[in-house]
Amino acid sequence: MTYVGSAEDDSCDQILDTVLVGPVVQGSYKFVFQANPPDVSKIPQEDILGVTVLLVTCSYNNQEFIRVGYYVNNEYADEELKEDPPAQPRVDRIVRNILAEKPRVTRFPCDFDSQAIPGMASVGSEDAIMGDENVPNPAMGVDFAKETTGFFQGDAAQQQQPPAGQMQGLW
Repeated sequence: MTYVGSAEDDSCDQILDTVLVGPVVQGSYKFVFQANPPDVSKIPQEDILGVTVLLVTCSYNNQEFIRVGYYVNNEYADEELKEDPPAQPRVDRIVRNILAEKPRVTRFPCDFDSQAIPGMASVGSEDAIMGDENVPNPAMGVDFAKETTGFFQGDAAQQQQPPAGQMQGLW
């Protein structure tokens, strides 16, 4: 899980957490991926407020095969602060809203060890890349566009789930 700290400088991106999952068989999956919030001191001051992206990337044998992006809007909940923002951002007053219902999903071709799985079509074939039902392909059977949950919580110790799409007090 990566938080994009600045659209202009990828050195501000922060990897919030990494997990290993598997083995996974063909099917649909839901998961909750919780991580600590980004380190605000590593985000340029002019990028603390506004729209950014949270990325969940999935790889197999160091080959990325899917990327799920969520738009994130960091703003003040207080109308007075929205109208007249302080020169120094008040991090304790910022609310992070994640557009969890509309993830942006990008799929990449990936070699899922086609020779190691009996009956698997070669990776160069359209069936293997598109996930044809007749071709056993464990990873391509996961429909992240439909099944990915967008709940990202700032404090893993907290057990309450906030309203859908809204994360408060994550800084």
